[in-house]
Amino acid sequence: MIEFTGCYSTKILTTSDINSSDLYLIHGTKVSYAVNNVTISDSILSANLDAGNKTYGSAIKNQIYLSSDSAINFDNYLITVPVDKIVKIEQKVPDQKKTRTTVLIVAGCVGVVSVVSAIIIANSINRSANETATECSNIINGGTNSSTGLCSNW
Repeated sequence: MIEFTGCYSTKILTTSDINSSDLYLIHGTKVSYAVNNVTISDSILSANLDAGNKTYGSAIKNQIYLSSDSAINFDNYLITVPVDKIVKIEQKVPDQKKTRTTVLIVAGCVGVVSVVSAIIIANSINRSANETATECSNIINGGTNSSTGLCSNW
């Protein structure tokens, strides 16, 4: 299924749903950090700071929201957060109904444009054919550009 921007729903996760192989974006109140290798042990969430990842925002489908920036502790590239400072965990999942609706709308627009284009082209061809027929009729019937007797000698 094709995925379009905005065709997502949000699923609320619990700490037990965290998958260590996924990429997460940890949000404080004013800062955000991309992290990977997320684990929870002894009520502490630990994760490696993903310093090379510049795809913040909507590209990261897993979001962890904290009650404050001060909940984030750093030890080089290791981030730790007390689990009780996590306000919510969200995961963006593709919404097939929204995607299907978007695909149908786009297909409908393409169909309408195609039909209108075909009508315009057909009218243009028809108009051109009518003009050509009129010119030939004028020539054959002795119009201003005719050569008299050319066709009657056959």
